[in-house]
Amino acid sequence: MRGIRFLIFIVFVLLCDDAASQVFAQPGFSASNIGSGWSQPIGAAFSKDGQKLFVWEKAGKVFVCIRNGSGLYDKQATPVIDLTYEVANWDDHGLTGFALDPDFAANGFIYLLYVVDRRFLMNDGTIPIDKERVATIGRLTRYQTIVDAGDLVADTLTRLVLLGETKSTGIPVLHDSHGMGSLVFAADGSLLLSAGDGATYNGADVGNNGQTYYVQALADGIIRGQENVGAFRSQMLNSHNGKILRIDPQTGNGLSSNPFYDASAVRSPKSRVWALGFRNPFRFTIRPGTGSTNPSAGDIGEIFLGDVGFRTFEELDIIKSPGMNCGWPIFEGHTFEVPPSGGELAYSAYDTLNRDEPNPLFNGGSCTPRWFRFRDLIKQATADGIKNVYNPCNPAEVITSGNTNRFYHRRPAIDWQQFENVSRLPIFTGNLAATAMLGTPASNATGTPFPGNCSLGGFWYTGNLFPTQFRNVYFHGDFGAKWIKAFTVNFTDVVQKVDNFASNIPALVFMTENPLDGTILYVDIGVNAVKRITYGGNQSPVVKMTSDVTYGPSSLTVSFTGNESYDPDGASVTHLWNFGDASPTSTAADVVHTFTSPAGVPKKFVVTLSVQDASSVTVTDSIIISVNNTPPQVEITSPIDNSFYALGSDSVYAFTSTVVDAEHSSSQLRYEWQKSLRHNNHEHPGAIDTARITSGAIARIGCNGESYYWFVRLRVIDGAGLSSIDSVKIFPACSSGPLPLVLRSFSVSPQGSENLVRWVTESAMEVKSFDVERSTDGRHFVSINHQNANASAGINQYKFSDNNFPPGTNYYRLSMTEIGDVIKYSAIVKLTSDRQSESLVISPNPVVGNFSVKYVATVNGPVTLRVIDISGKVLKTLNETVNRGHNLIYVQNEPTWKAGIYILTIHQGNEIRQGKLVKAE
Repeated sequence: MRGIRFLIFIVFVLLCDDAASQVFAQPGFSASNIGSGWSQPIGAAFSKDGQKLFVWEKAGKVFVCIRNGSGLYDKQATPVIDLTYEVANWDDHGLTGFALDPDFAANGFIYLLYVVDRRFLMNDGTIPIDKERVATIGRLTRYQTIVDAGDLVADTLTRLVLLGETKSTGIPVLHDSHGMGSLVFAADGSLLLSAGDGATYNGADVGNNGQTYYVQALADGIIRGQENVGAFRSQMLNSHNGKILRIDPQTGNGLSSNPFYDASAVRSPKSRVWALGFRNPFRFTIRPGTGSTNPSAGDIGEIFLGDVGFRTFEELDIIKSPGMNCGWPIFEGHTFEVPPSGGELAYSAYDTLNRDEPNPLFNGGSCTPRWFRFRDLIKQATADGIKNVYNPCNPAEVITSGNTNRFYHRRPAIDWQQFENVSRLPIFTGNLAATAMLGTPASNATGTPFPGNCSLGGFWYTGNLFPTQFRNVYFHGDFGAKWIKAFTVNFTDVVQKVDNFASNIPALVFMTENPLDGTILYVDIGVNAVKRITYGGNQSPVVKMTSDVTYGPSSLTVSFTGNESYDPDGASVTHLWNFGDASPTSTAADVVHTFTSPAGVPKKFVVTLSVQDASSVTVTDSIIISVNNTPPQVEITSPIDNSFYALGSDSVYAFTSTVVDAEHSSSQLRYEWQKSLRHNNHEHPGAIDTARITSGAIARIGCNGESYYWFVRLRVIDGAGLSSIDSVKIFPACSSGPLPLVLRSFSVSPQGSENLVRWVTESAMEVKSFDVERSTDGRHFVSINHQNANASAGINQYKFSDNNFPPGTNYYRLSMTEIGDVIKYSAIVKLTSDRQSESLVISPNPVVGNFSVKYVATVNGPVTLRVIDISGKVLKTLNETVNRGHNLIYVQNEPTWKAGIYILTIHQGNEIRQGKLVKAE
């Protein structure tokens, strides 16, 4: 077992205001939540009149919120549609795109873009639901909504598959990310959607990559043999991957005004392609007021798109014309894709063949191979705008293949470097492409260079609620860097200015504007929130509520505080407490309430505090109080925390745990497993698995110059509302030598007149020695024991008995000296001996019958009391909950205890206190 356990008690929130999470660059802006109870929300869309707000969740549910008289939105409890049985919800995949028909008010059509669960795709009931790391497809469907019993719902009988009706006609999904993106209607009524390249993100993928599911995809017919080229599918006209696609929303066919339309194959990828050369174009929008209303004109307006970078640069792309090619994977950002120094080849150096495009000059002798290479079919932009590329077998012969835009690199409007303050705009030096740093005279744009590492996309702001600086600008976000910036872009689509708008947004995945009031809505999947940004005017009040305890035996008296709630506008607020037990409400700011339940019956009470400002805007927060209940004790037993994996193909890990709940049986507990891949400074969260014992596929990736590790989390909720969380991390083993040290545990426990120090290590072959250090103030430590490290691999156990510690409080830590004299330290453990009488008093002492323990706690929370004999054997264990300050714990004397001296300990967090207990005859 690990020495330090983290137990988190979860408070369910009905409507919390965590607006402090984001930081605005200018005063006057505020954020508040819309609705509650979201589970991995990933996007939102307003009806044209702004009266309806649709929110879709990654797992496959869509909800509608109706605007009320206060200008806020009330969530309909019944989903508009639930496609969780069909949607593959794992890693980055799920229901990512949603759109309302432009004539939704009349026809009620909704459109959904998602990855299909392989079980559903193959019609094979033996495949587990949400089976991970398998080949599948992206699908686009349309439903018509109706009103049924007062609820807006989809009529499932109206289902129409527009794209992906079979496994061979969908958008190939061959890895854990780079799947489906967005759905957007153009002014001409055509429907556009974005799709990623379907390649692995862990190194170059030019086909036959063992990290992907290409073998399965080929066997199933999900991809053709020609498409087994990894990221180069983005450059193939007859592949859906890495594209912006444009279709007829009535049929799913490509439109005749598309740049590569083939009248003999209207549903082919080629007929649907509008733009190409993208890696992961997750979010895009069309600049308002651009584009024709005639679908035959082939003028849909100007697409603003975020393309997620690979190794170096993130992009903001602007697509103005059909057939434009943003260059991936030959180009990343403004320049050729460049691998790490000493690493693999750049994509532009590969001779990968486009076997959809034969070279007409091939003769088997002087002109080989039979097909063009991908790098033969695109050139860097030049000032003269000439788009010709030439046959490698005859430099004088121009390659012709449809719209020539595809041969010419459409450079980003701006790119920015990962983790470096580098932001570049496109310029030319003579006839050659070049770049200028944002803010320099050569760039003709003002702003400060900035970093990022996951370009999201955004929207054009057309409202007038915000200050002039933020009107008629394009807002763009970066998921990894957690920012939103405002880009001023002129009528020629040149970036002129970049302003900071908001930062510290945990996991931004979507933004849009409310057409009614000019507020901004954004979706944060990290905190399961849909948020509204407003400026000036009346701001929503902020609820701040706390309780001194959240659980305990009946009758449980709880002190609640709400006096820190406030109105950002400075006006007074009113309070309304509802205790969830049918008792009278209270309008006091701070209240005390007693909760009761029959003996032995755990019961949950949801206590709400509603705070209202002078304009009658109300915000509500809640806390669960659980009577006759304690939280479950949770420990993940597999995977092992801080363990390592060797690089290779995917591995399936067993997910097991030890869970103890004093009041509930196993059947009354709800389990929520979730694994997430943490990449650099952002996270790819997986789906929630509610099985008690389950498993998960772990992609054994990493060691490519970027940070990767897996985070596995288990939350267990009991039947009366309390929950606890445990988590573990799994890292790639990037060293060719011994795996790095893992300190599995470090603990200090009283054993009679000694304090026993124990520690357990794993793979400590790089460690020379250990020193146990002690302090009386927690700051100044001295070594009290030195031990050489065991050089053997695997798990090693160490111990030391401290029999010369001073009375009162002592602090212990472990100093670990690695080869090369690198020193690392463990966490500090605090232990208090029996001579600290004021904070732990046993009465009476000596004891004959039952006795009490007065314990002075520094914080609220759970404690564990143990009675230990002089041999170190634990005779009695009690789990209690204490409040900060003085507590009295009653202990029942056991007749089996013989007369003599015992040690009584109380553990709270990392702190251990002990006292001497004398048992009389």
